[in-house]
Amino acid sequence: MGLLERAAFGVWRKARSLAGRGFVPAEEPVSPVDCPVGRIPALGLDLPSEPALGADALLDSLLRAGAPTALTPAQARALHRHVWWPGLARAAALGGGPERVEPALRALGEWIAADRPGQGPAWEHASDAALRLLSWGLAVAWQRGELPDPLWRRLAGSAEAHLQFTLAVPALSEGPADHRPALQAAGLAVGGLLFPELPSARRARAEGLSRLGHALDAMTTADGAPRCGSPSALLLAVEAALLARAYARAASVPTPALLDGALLRAAWFLRVLGDGFGGLPNIGERPAPSLFGGVAPWSTPWGTLWALGLSPGEGAPDHAVDPVVGLLIGKAPPKPGPKAERSKTWGLVSFRDSGWVVAQAEVKGGSSRAVVLAAQHAGLWAHPDAGQVLWDLPKATVLADPGAWGQHPELAEPEAHGGVFVGGRRFGAVLETARVDGRDATVTLRLSSDGGGPGAGLIARRELKLAGARLSFTDRFEGEGNAPFELRWPLGAGWTLTQAEKGFEGVHPQAKLSVSTDGEAEWVIESGEVVEGESLVSAPVLVARGRAAPGQRLKTRFEIK
Repeated sequence: MGLLERAAFGVWRKARSLAGRGFVPAEEPVSPVDCPVGRIPALGLDLPSEPALGADALLDSLLRAGAPTALTPAQARALHRHVWWPGLARAAALGGGPERVEPALRALGEWIAADRPGQGPAWEHASDAALRLLSWGLAVAWQRGELPDPLWRRLAGSAEAHLQFTLAVPALSEGPADHRPALQAAGLAVGGLLFPELPSARRARAEGLSRLGHALDAMTTADGAPRCGSPSALLLAVEAALLARAYARAASVPTPALLDGALLRAAWFLRVLGDGFGGLPNIGERPAPSLFGGVAPWSTPWGTLWALGLSPGEGAPDHAVDPVVGLLIGKAPPKPGPKAERSKTWGLVSFRDSGWVVAQAEVKGGSSRAVVLAAQHAGLWAHPDAGQVLWDLPKATVLADPGAWGQHPELAEPEAHGGVFVGGRRFGAVLETARVDGRDATVTLRLSSDGGGPGAGLIARRELKLAGARLSFTDRFEGEGNAPFELRWPLGAGWTLTQAEKGFEGVHPQAKLSVSTDGEAEWVIESGEVVEGESLVSAPVLVARGRAAPGQRLKTRFEIK
């Protein structure tokens, strides 16, 4: 931990010793590498070791209390965040029966009894403590507060330690646009509202809601897009803020206008970017699982916050709907962000403050959706691949982002992703125009080098034209100089790409693809990898190679048959 965190921890430790609630804090915060490996009581889980378990197996291990099961460090951390409790409580509330929750409650009670605030892997980060508070708030709501009295008393005592720790220790952060300060603030707000009689509750509630507004506002641009992080990180922060806001509404506690405005803008961005089924494009890091269990964000508040009585209940008139929830589920939604441009076929929204463009058209069987990220985003949770173009159709993802390099080091090299490379360097992209006209949508990008090198004097202009099940790229080089170039298009999982008489042909279990090319370049197929679920799977990459010179033009057209 850094000096600031150590100093804050020292103040918190002294306060805890004076409070005398029976918990024994660690003498010093322990680094993740040096900390003693703990055991989760009642589960018999030695942490960490191999092999890895998937999420389903993780929940199964909870139901087989006492069975030794091996976990990776990441899974151990997830267990210590208690993200499994809301999922089991939700399953029981939806008809799974109390037998699905009882093992989890036993494990939770024994975890609290054995826990020592500030000690061990569960207390490495303030954001993890905040995620526990959020998990408790969501799970208790799913169980309608029906917990055994001894467990409730233990939970409240531990919550006071969590609130004091989270108030004192700053969240780790890569900058003002990091998602972790928002999680910490939301955890404080939910903890203070869930346990209003605790000594720290009033301060936690007030500071949590105030900090949450500033944190979410810092994460997003004026049009609601993430300032430098991934959509998944923004979604996690929005879910946490929704839960905190719902608890505040249920307790008749006003929320700051800054929080309300930032939440509306971020919700609008996620609504536009999402695929309508809860999915977000595979862009950037996914810092943690969805708080709401991976259900579509625009239906989750309906099924969770309303059903739990934390927002106006079923049958409430539209004017009583929380505007953020209404926006996410599509009931009389306000539109706080950029408006969609529409033609006979296409709807297009451009988030110019951040460089995102989302275009969507109805085609046979569903919708054709293209996402363009023009701005260069930096940071731990960011998507660093400016100029990336993603395209999916009802039956298949055609052009994909391979996935996050932080979770899969194999994807760390820029060449693992799509884009324009000149002189061995990726060209940065700036959004120039985005418009719809008749049956087409058109996006133009200006790409150039942000430094020296062989391609420093060259500029590339890329025009994307979308027409239903067809996406065309026209790349032109301008400026001065001559340098080798590569244009790269990673395809989604499931595709097989082969050379044909006129270009290339792609085969997918659900679709067929035709690729035509024109221009002075060598067109080849390379083997790549994309993230599918939690694993890497092989997928083809179409590559055009040549030498860039002013006046040179290349055309590439992808069409689903």
